[in-house]
Amino acid sequence: MKHRTLWVAVGVQRAQPQHTAEEATCLTRWAAGRRRLVEIGVAEGASALVIRRAMHPTGDLWLIDPFHLSRNPLFNTGLVAAKRTVNRCRRGRVHFIIETSQDAAREWSQPIDFVFVDGDHRREAVLADWQGFSQWIEVGGVVLLHDAVRRPGHPNGPADVIDELFRRRPLKGWQTVDLSGSIVAVQRMQQK
Repeated sequence: MKHRTLWVAVGVQRAQPQHTAEEATCLTRWAAGRRRLVEIGVAEGASALVIRRAMHPTGDLWLIDPFHLSRNPLFNTGLVAAKRTVNRCRRGRVHFIIETSQDAAREWSQPIDFVFVDGDHRREAVLADWQGFSQWIEVGGVVLLHDAVRRPGHPNGPADVIDELFRRRPLKGWQTVDLSGSIVAVQRMQQK
């Protein structure tokens, strides 16, 4: 359907996930019971809804996306669609941060126990997301990277970052704990 995001924004259609059922299960497993969660790259909010349904009932979920304006500057369809989708569940609190993840990271100052990186898939952007937010992950907390497995027709940025940080010389204090579909999950095992 042409203009799908508009139809999601006005409630005619549901958000179309950019993740598989296997990846949704992975998100659910790692978000379950967590209290301070971040998603980088929200789109229409399908994965944010999965995360919100799994998080602790009194948790906080920060959704970071610049939500570039649609053709109509008075009605940002991407933001409206994401809010409509995420609010299909009322678990915990949701905070929309409408800026780039790099800008959000510069202002961030609190511990996190879950980050899902699914924004800009260029290597430099994924690495900047890692550097900006991994420092705030508590021991036992996780970072999940989407599209972090090489596949034809998909961007290699997330896979390049996983190779750099965890396959060539594993990053001290972190361990790869899950691979589901194209999601790679790493967990902080100890402080720096």
